[in-house]
Amino acid sequence: MRIITAIVLLFIALELSAQQKDSIPFVVQVHGFSNQLHTSSLATHVSDLHSASDINGIRRDSFHVPLTAFVDSLNNDPVHHVFWLKFNLKNISDSSLLLHIYFGVLDYIDLYFISDGNLVQTVQGGSLRRTAEKGSFIERNNSTLPLNIAPHQSGEVLVKIIQKTQEYGFSGVDIYNDETLYASFANDMKTIAILFCSNSCSRVFYFASFFICCSNGSSSGVRNIYITRCIYF
Repeated sequence: MRIITAIVLLFIALELSAQQKDSIPFVVQVHGFSNQLHTSSLATHVSDLHSASDINGIRRDSFHVPLTAFVDSLNNDPVHHVFWLKFNLKNISDSSLLLHIYFGVLDYIDLYFISDGNLVQTVQGGSLRRTAEKGSFIERNNSTLPLNIAPHQSGEVLVKIIQKTQEYGFSGVDIYNDETLYASFANDMKTIAILFCSNSCSRVFYFASFFICCSNGSSSGVRNIYITRCIYF
């Protein structure tokens, strides 16, 4: 099972790496919201942790940090910097929209939505923050941040990212509606179920084979099963 698990993890790592390369420059990907939501490209900014601007100051700063510099700082020295993202949103429909925004696996995330020059929403998240009690089970377990946009409302999204650890995952911004978020969660659960079943079946096979060989008194069979155990476990 170790070999199978290693192969699966390697495949996932290669897939994520390929997705990150394909997504450069990082983009805002919308899942669902057909003919309802417009987004802009993603701008980045990096500042020193001890001289970082607050939300009012960062709005006056230039978001012209090259993507390569943003990625290098995030990869090599994340704990001494504050990372900012900026993009625009516009609801072009006649209905209010609930957005589920995913930024990846990051320690601290603060989202600010500014409309007509006013800060109208603030949402906090991150893997090192206690999970908020409000929100559905799926929202909490997918690490998405909810954002409500009124009909025909437009605004600017500013996102502050702080990393206290070296472990993170980020390859852009994904925005889901309810339907696509639930579908993504179902696919994740299906993958976990497949891996769990594969692990369980391999263990059942091992113990059944071991029992049969012991019942028949076959020393060579037991030796082969031991070798199989070393490979799969």
